[in-house]
Amino acid sequence: MSNDTSDAPARWRAVVESLADVALVVDEAGTVVAATGHTDRLFGRPACELEGEATVESLLGPRIPSPEKAAVSDRLYSLSPTADAALTRSVTVEVRSLAAESQRSVYLYRIADPGAEDSKTVASAALDRVTDGFVAFDTEWRYTYVNERAAELLERPEADLLGEVIWDVFPEATDTRTYEQLQRAMDAQEPVTFEDYNESLETWVEVRTYPSATGLSVYFTDVTDRRERERELARERDLVEQLLRASPVGTCVLAPDGTFTKVNARAEDILGVSRDHLLDDTYTNPNWDVRDPNGDPLPEEAFPFAIALRTGESTFDHLQTLERPDGSRIWVSVSAAPLTGPEGHVERVVVTFDDVTAQREREAELREERRRFRAVFDGTLDALILADDDGYYVDANPAACDLFELERDELVGSHGSRFAAGDFDFEAAWESFLEEGSMRGEFPLERPDGEGRITEFAATANVLPGYHLSALRDVTERVEAKSQLAAQRDELHRLDRVNRLLRDVNRAIVGEDDRDRIEAAVCRKLVGTDLYAAAFVSRSDRNGGVTVTNAAGLSTETAQGLVESHRLPFDQSILGAYRTNSPTVFAPRGTTESDESAATRLSSLGVRSVGNFPVASEDAVFGVVTLLATDDDAFPVRERTVLTELADIVGKALDDAQTKKLLHATSLLELVFEATGSETVLVRLSVALDAPIRLSGVVPRAEEGYLLYVTIDGEPTADVAGAVTDESVVQSARLVDEETARFELTVSDDPAVHALLAAGGRIYSGRFVDGSGTFSVEVTAETDVRRFTDRVREHAPLSLVAKRDVDRSRDDLPSGAVESELTDRQREILEAAYLAGYFEWPRRRTTGKELAAKLGIASSTLHQHVRVAERKLFAQYLEAI
Repeated sequence: MSNDTSDAPARWRAVVESLADVALVVDEAGTVVAATGHTDRLFGRPACELEGEATVESLLGPRIPSPEKAAVSDRLYSLSPTADAALTRSVTVEVRSLAAESQRSVYLYRIADPGAEDSKTVASAALDRVTDGFVAFDTEWRYTYVNERAAELLERPEADLLGEVIWDVFPEATDTRTYEQLQRAMDAQEPVTFEDYNESLETWVEVRTYPSATGLSVYFTDVTDRRERERELARERDLVEQLLRASPVGTCVLAPDGTFTKVNARAEDILGVSRDHLLDDTYTNPNWDVRDPNGDPLPEEAFPFAIALRTGESTFDHLQTLERPDGSRIWVSVSAAPLTGPEGHVERVVVTFDDVTAQREREAELREERRRFRAVFDGTLDALILADDDGYYVDANPAACDLFELERDELVGSHGSRFAAGDFDFEAAWESFLEEGSMRGEFPLERPDGEGRITEFAATANVLPGYHLSALRDVTERVEAKSQLAAQRDELHRLDRVNRLLRDVNRAIVGEDDRDRIEAAVCRKLVGTDLYAAAFVSRSDRNGGVTVTNAAGLSTETAQGLVESHRLPFDQSILGAYRTNSPTVFAPRGTTESDESAATRLSSLGVRSVGNFPVASEDAVFGVVTLLATDDDAFPVRERTVLTELADIVGKALDDAQTKKLLHATSLLELVFEATGSETVLVRLSVALDAPIRLSGVVPRAEEGYLLYVTIDGEPTADVAGAVTDESVVQSARLVDEETARFELTVSDDPAVHALLAAGGRIYSGRFVDGSGTFSVEVTAETDVRRFTDRVREHAPLSLVAKRDVDRSRDDLPSGAVESELTDRQREILEAAYLAGYFEWPRRRTTGKELAAKLGIASSTLHQHVRVAERKLFAQYLEAI
């Protein structure tokens, strides 16, 4: 490269731009028209402040010649800081004339540190320090200068290039744009700047050419990275444009003053304003009347744009409303993000917003739906449970809390299996429910206190995503009532059959006067149905044990074996019924080896319940009917009542049979019992009157108590009445025969009389004097006297003092008269009428009304019994004669 630079101003312009040191370009008046380098370091002011204002003299001082003279002198100047110059340090200044432009001279002042090369080498050294490539050509396209960076970029040593024609060194370049542009610059003598891709170097270069009369200066820079950056930026800009175009939300880019610089189509749709109207306008104009969720105007500093601009940080999801130009108001969700420059200042703000009006309306609808759901949920009378996918309760209404007997906070969070009673497989049921989507049925619920409830439920899956609703209704009472009703129907059906059985038994034993035949008929009838597997009748023996007398469904021997079993409490249960005159029921469970035969028989019969029903009449227990049933709890209360009535009928039949035997028997036993204490009112009256009392008749009353017909010798009626007043059990005393001093005593209770009658005897006389007395009782000849005495002593402490045989045969009566068909009640009323003087004539001692009142029956009933009895007796008598 030539050192003669006076005729190459374009070349030095390129040098000025690339120098690392400070360079000043001044006009002929000395004013700085361009400046480069670290001017602030030398002059305390940046280059931009020097251009057009500073002069060479103000910067370097008066020692520097005028530009024109300095350039002609072609020398270097060493300067130091002075008071009349801005220079802050010692420098070396080189001055050159660059070119004449528009008839004006331009000069270059290069300012370097002391110690720089002499004036002949300064320019070359400066060019070598340039970081980009610089070459110079003469008019023949020969290289005249190549700096180090150019040699590096061209991948050729400087020595291989200097003096060589460029088109010889790089013949392929003749087909490139570089060739065309360099030729144009040389031919037109105009600076040309262009970019081209060097395929051999695989590099993009920026080329600036400065032609002169002596050749061409070429400055080229590797701009591959910049081109890549530009392409990347272009791609990013294209991507941004595409994103803006495709974005489902409105997007705007605003300058710091709030001016719209970019607006996408979705923003136009949401705001209801065209892009052309928005661009270059501010976000506050037009007035959108923006309000917060409460409906209050939103202050400008609360806008997301203002927040992002003020804080330099992104802000998201601000909910607000705005009014569009057409007057409609919409809900929008707004976010803003700042874009900062290299120095950290916010250069742009990106604002995005989405129309959430439909969403807000849907949310309002959902809130209303939830409100209605909550009202129904909490107000329904059925228990409602909301559970998650795993079966845990997440909500419960008050009815559910009542059903589970838990507070809501205790119930929520519990797993459904916690309340599943028994062997209910909750996990399997829950899995099936989720798969099917719905389910109905019964759920056996167990409360925390262990109480079980039966519930009906209907469950629906996914009433809300992942949540499942179950409605439960407590039907325990209904189920129990239904079960009870079914049981009652069964019981009533069974009871109806038992009632029919009662009538069948009654028909079977009516008119029967033999005890064994009565017992056998009863057992057969009881087993003749499928209600009972077996039945037997037993009596207590004199040794305190039980003796089976008749049986059906099993033999008397087998029944006796059951009674005598050590493990099965038959005997104690039967004796309990016998002694208390009340039914007893038990369930036989288990046997011992010694009871193998009994256990086998029970097993074959399938017996699970045993009932014992005493056979009695007027507290006289004749035996016990034992029933074996195959059902658990086969003797409910009503069935026991019917069976007790049946046993009473049997007892009455046995009593009637015994009475008939007693009445018809010609051979009797007379038993004399002594009463020595207060067990009979007659002993107490004999003491009170101090007179003997003879008993001539006893008639039971219909309601309670007895009529006692007694004779009191030698005592005035008034004395008898006074003694009666002192006796609480004597209700009245009436004289029925003055001649015989016979009295009728109405007593509410008398233990001795009751004991003798309950045991099955007939009291026909008695004598009481000096605080003691005796009762004479007739029983049949085959009566077990010891057993009879035991039965008497169960009710009163009477002592047997005499026993003798009695022959009642009457040869003077018609043979059939003693076989009257009178019932017990007819005989009792007829006897009472006779003893009370009802048949006396012409004047009755007792009227029918009086007698009926004493017996506790109606007058018509009394007369009916008397007339029927008279008819039967007359018929027997007349038929016999």
